[in-house]
Amino acid sequence: MKQFKIWQAPVLGFFSTQFYRDLAANGKGVGFLYLLALLSLSCLIGPVRQFFDLSEFMKRDGSALIEQFPAIKIENGKLSIDRPSPYYITSGDIAWIGFFTDEKSEKEIDQQNIPMVVTSSELRMRLSQTDQGTAVPFRDIPQYSLSRLDIDRIFKVSCFTVPIMGYGMLLGVAWPGHIMAALLLSVVALITAKLIGVRSSYDGLLRVSSVAVGTTIIINTFNQLVHLEFPGITDGGTMFIVFLVAFGYTIFGTGANLSQPAFVPHEQEPVRDYME
Repeated sequence: MKQFKIWQAPVLGFFSTQFYRDLAANGKGVGFLYLLALLSLSCLIGPVRQFFDLSEFMKRDGSALIEQFPAIKIENGKLSIDRPSPYYITSGDIAWIGFFTDEKSEKEIDQQNIPMVVTSSELRMRLSQTDQGTAVPFRDIPQYSLSRLDIDRIFKVSCFTVPIMGYGMLLGVAWPGHIMAALLLSVVALITAKLIGVRSSYDGLLRVSSVAVGTTIIINTFNQLVHLEFPGITDGGTMFIVFLVAFGYTIFGTGANLSQPAFVPHEQEPVRDYME
């Protein structure tokens, strides 16, 4: 009979051998939605901070930045502005956007180190001096205009849309990645079970590895909240340590089932509940 609920896993997964025995023998599903639930909360931290940072930026510097923007007009794929070219959008001593909308100023582009360059025919973006960048041409735009009022609205809406899009992208990458980690560690669980004589179903061992991966999500979430830093440890080193933690809990959870005399399958295979 099942003794524990899946919502107890974030706590019991750190220390309870009895929980891992019950999880392998009586749990349902394979734990992927459990990982999604944890990641849905963990991935919120960065976007929420980004929202407050953007909101604070808009209050502090937004108006001054928006006032620098020229009125922009595109006609038949050619862009023009209501300011002399070249024209720069700056923050402090740094130029972030440069407008080069006539032939004379366009010759100066290669000498500029600006993340975003706007010419009469395209928008160019690059992340660094060595980055070749990405170009977005205007040739397919017959007519378009952008006033400072429009730019103000775009900035304000971006305070919401950028964190939301970032959250979706982060979760979309993190969930499959953690599923792959759980599948990889389930192989470790199978090998460990074979070596020490644990008899359990593959689904049971996959649940164990999913909860083991879940412990690293919880640790990482706590780390994001308190900003722990370990001098001398690189990002690659941190990922290796996280993997070792998940590896260790997979072996711990598998070994916890050693006290089970044997795996006895249910008389009738239950319907797998992927909500757990």
